[in-house]
Formats: sequence, structure tokens, C-alpha cells
Amino acid sequence: MMFSISAIAQNVKLEAKASTNQVAMGDYFQITYSLKNAEGKSFNLPRLNNFNVQGPSTGFRQYNFNGKISSEQNFIYTLVPKKVGTFTIPAASIKWNGRRLKSNKVTIKVTKEKRQTTIQNLNSNLGVALVAELTKNEVYVGEQVLLDFIIYTRHNIESYKIERSPSFKGVFTEDVQNLGKRTANKKLQGIPYTTKLVRRMLLSPQQEGDIEIDPMTMRIAVDKGVFNYKVETIASNRLSLKTKALPTPSPDNFSGTVGEYLLQVNVNQNRLTTDETFKLKVDIKGKGDVKRIAAPNLNLPEEQFDIYDPRITESSYEENSEKFYIKTFEYLISAKQAGEFLFAPSFTFFNPNKETYETIEDDQIVMTILKGTGAVTEKSTKKKAEGDIRFIQLDGKLHNQSSFYGSAGFWIMLLLPFLALGGAFYYKQQLVKDANIDPITRKRMKANSIATQRLSQAKIHFDNNDSRQFYDEISKTLLGFISDKLNIPNSELSKDNVQAQLEKQDLDQHIDRVIKVLKNCEMALFAGLDNSENMNQTYKEVEEILTVM
Repeated sequence: MMFSISAIAQNVKLEAKASTNQVAMGDYFQITYSLKNAEGKSFNLPRLNNFNVQGPSTGFRQYNFNGKISSEQNFIYTLVPKKVGTFTIPAASIKWNGRRLKSNKVTIKVTKEKRQTTIQNLNSNLGVALVAELTKNEVYVGEQVLLDFIIYTRHNIESYKIERSPSFKGVFTEDVQNLGKRTANKKLQGIPYTTKLVRRMLLSPQQEGDIEIDPMTMRIAVDKGVFNYKVETIASNRLSLKTKALPTPSPDNFSGTVGEYLLQVNVNQNRLTTDETFKLKVDIKGKGDVKRIAAPNLNLPEEQFDIYDPRITESSYEENSEKFYIKTFEYLISAKQAGEFLFAPSFTFFNPNKETYETIEDDQIVMTILKGTGAVTEKSTKKKAEGDIRFIQLDGKLHNQSSFYGSAGFWIMLLLPFLALGGAFYYKQQLVKDANIDPITRKRMKANSIATQRLSQAKIHFDNNDSRQFYDEISKTLLGFISDKLNIPNSELSKDNVQAQLEKQDLDQHIDRVIKVLKNCEMALFAGLDNSENMNQTYKEVEEILTVM
């Protein structure tokens, strides 16, 4: 079978991917350039004046997934930032098939070096530390600050579980759910560590004073070899957060909101009469305590407009492991008199990064109000009599509107209740039949189909290159299948119990394969691995295990 060059070229691309999009001074990150489904030459790295560059290390991989062959030619560089700022790394290029392919650009944010992390709480037996870090040690009342809990390790982590979270008084807290990979390589006191962000919390202090942050404790298992794990409890360091009052005096129109915000205003119509109303929608977006966001100043004169109480909604979204909020105010407004009006809603808040009060507003809105009639048309209702009593229509006409009686539709509607009754009786019989099946037997009967569905979902995650969801689904597939087949409750689904149950069922030949896949999934989830070849091998291994079991 012959393929045209243009058909092949559709799958050939040069892709740039950074290990993180934010790095602190003193840390480093990696950027990988992958040429997909081709081998190129004369790779050209762009000029990187803001970074010290080490590398490259190169490699070529080819893998087969369900008969589809793919390949990658990789160029990996280690970058160390020289200064603070947000930098866009230009496109790299490579020569292939007589032309040059360009990669995508990558944006990296370099932040100030955090205060030196100590490892006094490093567990000497495990070589692992749990470190708590604040993005700021001193904030204003209502200002949002990030609290990170990071594992530092020189060994493979088998699993971890948070046992006790820190408690707070006078602080509004919320967890960031989507942490992404958030792995990095760092040096502490000259020793290299692999780090993993395991929890991120948003703190918004509601009062002045010093806030003590107690340690978070975590149960952790370190891989010491095949079926050999060291399990202990580790704790993070204590922290103190100083909260100070906002500067005085504050503007008269200050809303009480602290953070960084944008304002967006929309109206559903700009031209109407005094008989009509219009809708005004104001969105306030940004980072900060959403509960403190007060209503904006509409800057509409109340003597000329009737403004009804707004409908208020709140929403949020996560981006780059940070949380953003949107508070929406929807007003219904009517004009009392005709004319042309200009207005621009505004919002005043305190920006803690600039340490100043700011007032923002959208573009001016032009409203053209025409004089209404003030009369109700006869088409919609009869004219009211004195005393607001409506006329009663005394005469009426009755006539046949259709010939539905005796038609096919008439007989179908007549038979429909009997058909529904028969269907309900059949469904009831099926429920009785299923109820007589032993629950354990029912679980075993459905184990294969459930595992197949989960495996199909894992394949979708693989195709989307979503390694975290892929390994999570693979782990659930294998554990769920074993749980259903061997009747192991979910609360008892540990590797030790799985091994014991497999031995009881004379399935010793599968133990090593099952445990190896589970360990591989746990390590991939911890370290944020996205190796396509490893994902492909894991998928095939689980397929074979399910088939033979």
C-alpha cells in the first residue's frame, strides 16, 4: 500500500513541551522538543538569553499501539532562569523532507526565589520530607495566598495518604483540585531531590493578626524493593502568616474587595421605549475572596431609572493550578423618561500587589430611550371598565374543530395505556428474576463487561495523551475486576490482600504481573509520567491479565 508524502506530513509535527510553566529562581526545568512520526536533522534551538542552557540529551522511540506505529525523535534541554519575569521561548525548528518544521512557542513564568526550604523534618530512615510553603508570609485582610504541601524525596514513593489536615481560625479556605503534574527537580543544601505538589490550599484571612499554621501529617510508603515497603507517618513544618489591615483612608466607593479583578458589562438592547425594560449584566472576574465581591456602582441616576435588585450568581474555574472566580450581577432596569444616556458601571477594590486602591470600568454604554405610548393595545386585552372590572363575554360559539374521533391516531391513543401496562408487567418480571440471583454471583457475571468498559475508557485517555487519567483508569479496571471476581470489598483492596486472595484461588502465576501493574500505576500517578511507550505496554499487560483470568 502506497502513501502520499502529503498524507504522511499531516501526522508529522515538531512539538515543544515544558515540564512546568512556572519556576522559581534557583530551580530548573526541562523543555522537550519532539518530532512526531519522522526523523529530522539540523535541529535549531532558539536563542535563550534569559536562561542558562544545558543539553541536549537526544533519543528516538518507536511504539506500536493496536497496530498503529508511531515514533518520536526527542531533544531535551535543561534550563535555569537568570531573572524574574514572564518569558516566551520562541519556536525551535528542524529540517525534514527538504523543508523546515517549526515548533510551538512556550511561555514560562519565573518567580522570586522562595525563602530557603529547610529539611529539618527530613525522615532520615525514609529520605523523604513533607514541606509546607506559603507564596507570601505577610498579607492584607481578605488577600488570597497559596499554601502548598510538597513531598521531597530521593526514593520511589509507593503510596501516600493525608491523615490530618491543618485547621484555621478566622480564615476562609478552599482546595485547588486540579494540580496537574506539578513535579520538579530541586536542590536543597546541594542535594538533588524530586518534588511532588500533593496539596494546594487557598487561604483568605478575615481578620488582623498572626495566624499559626499547624503541620499536616501524611502516611507514606517508600519502595525499598520487590514487596518491601517502609511505611511511616511524616509531618510538615509549622508556618506563621502575618495579616495586616488595609491602608486608610479608603475611597468612598470602595467595595471591600481585595485582589486583582476585571470588569465586563453587557446590555441586551441599546434602543427601547419607556414602556420596556432592559437587562444589564456585570461580570467581575479575578483572584480573591469571592464572598467579599460587592455589587458594582452602576452610575445610573435613580431619578431617571428604576433599578430592581440584581440576581447574583458565582462560579469558578482553575487554570495553571490557580483558582479564578466570576461573580455575576444581572439587573432589570426601566427608564422613567425619554432621552439619550451615557453610563459606565465601575468597581473599586484594593490591589495587594500594587498596594493601592483601583477603580476599573468597561467602555461607556449608550442608551437611546424613546417615549412610550403608555397605552395597552386592544389586541392584547379588553379595555377595562371603571372599578377595574373586565367585561364578560355572554355569547359563545361551539363547533367541531377536527375529525380526530375514529382516526388512526384516536385508536393508537386508546390502546397506549394497555401497551404500557404490558411493558410494566414484563419489566416487573425481569426485576423479580434478577432479585433471585445471588449478589456475589451477579457481581461476577458483570465483572467482564465492566472491566471491558473501563479498559475502553483507558484507551480514550491514552489517545488523548492524558497519562494521569489513563493510569488511574487502568488501576481501577484491574482492582475492580479482581474485587468483583474474588468478592473482595473495596475497603479491603490492598496489594497484600489481593496477593493473598490470588494465592487462595491457585492463581499464583498472575501475582507478580498484577502487583507489577499496580505499582507501575501508582508510580506513574505520583511522578506524573507521560511515557507513551510505557502506557502502551501497561495497556497490553492488563489486556492479557484480564484474558487469562
